[in-house]
Amino acid sequence: MKSKRFLAVCIAMCCMFASTGMASAAEVHETEAERRERVFEEVLTGNITSDEDVIAVALEQYEAKKQRALLSDEKVEDDYLSITQVVGERVNKSGNTEDDMISTGLLIVDENQRRVPVDEIKINNGSLSKYHITATMKVSMTVDRQKSQVRLNWFDTTLIYDSSTKASSLVQDSKYSPEPFFQYDDVVKTRTNPSGGTAYRYTPGFKGMVTYATLECGRSARSVIKAGSSSLTMSYSIRSSHPEGIWERA
Repeated sequence: MKSKRFLAVCIAMCCMFASTGMASAAEVHETEAERRERVFEEVLTGNITSDEDVIAVALEQYEAKKQRALLSDEKVEDDYLSITQVVGERVNKSGNTEDDMISTGLLIVDENQRRVPVDEIKINNGSLSKYHITATMKVSMTVDRQKSQVRLNWFDTTLIYDSSTKASSLVQDSKYSPEPFFQYDDVVKTRTNPSGGTAYRYTPGFKGMVTYATLECGRSARSVIKAGSSSLTMSYSIRSSHPEGIWERA
């Protein structure tokens, strides 16, 4: 009887461990849609748990953007991968829909700390693990697509240090072009010896809507990161030639 009881207990424990293992495996497994939603949330909060997952979702958005461009006979000329999300929507006094959107540009380097251009980022044997994110620039804009108008609300620049190289300064600025051939400089902010992991917020002085319908009119935001004798620029703009927005090094 004792041996039978012992055997029954062993069987029950084995079943319990097996079911627990299956539950854990189920919890760990993540669908593509779940991964995408997790990445969106992490990018918004700044708490990124996997550079590889963020880069993979950014590549998906980049490929989708290229497909849309083919349909409208446009070119995708982004210098940086990014993740763009619509985080709010409302109807304004004119009856038009305004979208609050956040586009987050990613400064990506390889294992040698070399900045990797968008067209060189490749999935190697199903993995993107050799790439790392060393800076993000998160830009909040409000867009009225019906009237082709855009407003810059703010942007955050965050540096991520994983080597001995650190930035000596961070310069943030923006420009707006409300009419053809006229471009105006907005507030300039300079940070000396910026800390890693800190989201440096830029708030523009000019907060009005700007048309982006004609001759390079629109709104832009820029971060210039300096380290020693080198500097790197991340710039995002919505303008007539790039109504979906473009990330550039200029």
